[in-house]
Amino acid sequence: NNNELARITSGGNLLLNTTTDSGERLQVDGNARVVTGGNTFLNIHHGNVGFIAFKDNSISSPNEFKIQHNYSQNNDFRISRNTGGTDFVINNSGNVGIGTASPASKLDVRGTVQVGVDDTGHDVIFYGATTGRYMQWDESANSLLLKDNVKLLFGNQPGGDLQIYHDQSNSYIDDAGVGALNIRSNSIVAGKYTGEILFRGTADGAFEAFHDNSVKPLTTSNGVDITGGL
Repeated sequence: NNNELARITSGGNLLLNTTTDSGERLQVDGNARVVTGGNTFLNIHHGNVGFIAFKDNSISSPNEFKIQHNYSQNNDFRISRNTGGTDFVINNSGNVGIGTASPASKLDVRGTVQVGVDDTGHDVIFYGATTGRYMQWDESANSLLLKDNVKLLFGNQPGGDLQIYHDQSNSYIDDAGVGALNIRSNSIVAGKYTGEILFRGTADGAFEAFHDNSVKPLTTSNGVDITGGL
């Protein structure tokens, strides 16, 4: 009907369904489908929800992945599957979501997070607002490291009801909030790092104090037994 369908410009650009040359080698005004062999094809769609789709060469196949710019709704960028759910999204606030289409923070993961594999780990570091204060999972040492003055806090009170930390000079277990500090065990032993025992408590409430790994005072049902002078 005398309608122009295609044009090759003098510069060698191919225009399909458009007469406006934007300078690209291939310009298509409309959807495009590129078959990449007998099994899969690439579908390029434009509009308010522009996307590039990769799928089996079957219209009814559910095995489709989409790379999509959702302009009409949240103006976000998504990678998703037709089988349901959004696998990856960057919304217009710059938040990244994995397993969610509505990330509530800079990184929002709805599912299990794994770093490395069993027996092949990686370091993970969480920095604080003060230089030199951070928490690190050290994969080579198989240890969780809290730097000086980084506290483990437990409880609902501001600052925590229980605090465990080291302050460059000393180590502390502070019962800083409400309630008592309860240590429960069949046998409680406190000793020096060199292996010497300082004191020991047993299941019936008996208490032993040591000197050079020998029991000196011992609480009993009748009172206190003393070895040596008092």
